[in-house]
Amino acid sequence: MLPLEHLQTTMVRAVLAMEPMITAKALTAGKADPLARLRIYQNNTRSSLTAVLMAVFPVTVHLVDERFFRYAASEFIRRHPPAESRLARYGAGFPRFLKSIDTLSDMPIVAETARLEWAIAEALDAASLPPRSLAD
Repeated sequence: MLPLEHLQTTMVRAVLAMEPMITAKALTAGKADPLARLRIYQNNTRSSLTAVLMAVFPVTVHLVDERFFRYAASEFIRRHPPAESRLARYGAGFPRFLKSIDTLSDMPIVAETARLEWAIAEALDAASLPPRSLAD
């Protein structure tokens, strides 16, 4: 693996794992503490992914309250980091994750609402069909 590719792969793993797995050697340039700098990336990543989930599941946010949603999103992000760089595809497993939360077991409407919101997001992201003529 090329040195840059190795560094990028290591950084992605460190940032998405939300743990300082990366060695300080890889981040030695600069005056700030390498782990403190890594935490900046981790916090920005977590914040961005939470914002993505909140944008896709706005009704779910209102059903469970924003504080609880942020907690659930944080847990989801930690357990299920993005598998691809295209964030429009991130969150497919979130309704299933919500269904697994014990605190929400007496509120099945939350997971079902999230499932509907994900279906809407998928439909909005789907390729458009070509227009049909009147003859069709």
